Amino acid sequence: MSFCTITPDRGDRKPLMDFCKHQLTRMTVKPDKSYFIEHSPTDDRKDLIARVRNGIELAKADGFDKVYIIESDDYYPKNYFERIQLDGQDFIGCNRSLYYNLNNRTYEYLHHPNHSSLYCTAFKISALTHFQWPEPQAVFLDLRLWRYAKRQNKKLYLHHDSIGVSIKHNIGLVGGSGHRRELKRTDPDLEFLKTQVDSEAFEFYKMLIK
Repeated sequence: MSFCTITPDRGDRKPLMDFCKHQLTRMTVKPDKSYFIEHSPTDDRKDLIARVRNGIELAKADGFDKVYIIESDDYYPKNYFERIQLDGQDFIGCNRSLYYNLNNRTYEYLHHPNHSSLYCTAFKISALTHFQWPEPQAVFLDLRLWRYAKRQNKKLYLHHDSIGVSIKHNIGLVGGSGHRRELKRTDPDLEFLKTQVDSEAFEFYKMLIK
């Protein structure tokens, strides 16, 4: 399976980005190429859309069709690409996400039956032919992609469990409210986090907690 990854990043969370790149080297199945769209921003506005589009154009130019979005601040298990294989589908992801907030040591499972969070979304570029890209400062690209997939009757599959952890941290420019609020469950001694990530990742996240 030939595939690539795209990681949009503004260059304002270097420790997380460095660990993201390290995570990709640990994978049991590795991407053929990884695009890190991490150039300095031109202003303080969100630019996720432009960075993802930039990555897709680079991937197309190199002949890739299968793309995995890898977010720079999230945790991925070493067998991630084995568990989420983009084979006969146009889109693949998970309809359940685990959010963990490092700032206040809280976590929460979110069930979103009709879409996957962007951090665990993969798709075929060829399936985006009629996708209308939103304005550059738009948010919630995941919702737009999955709504498009359903409207266009694309072949899609959503795993019914959470694969990986969406890490909330409030480092650099962040989007969702999960970075700023307390989530539903508490983890004061980090015992839950320890069960959800491997030992190397646990030590890294523990280091980030003030």
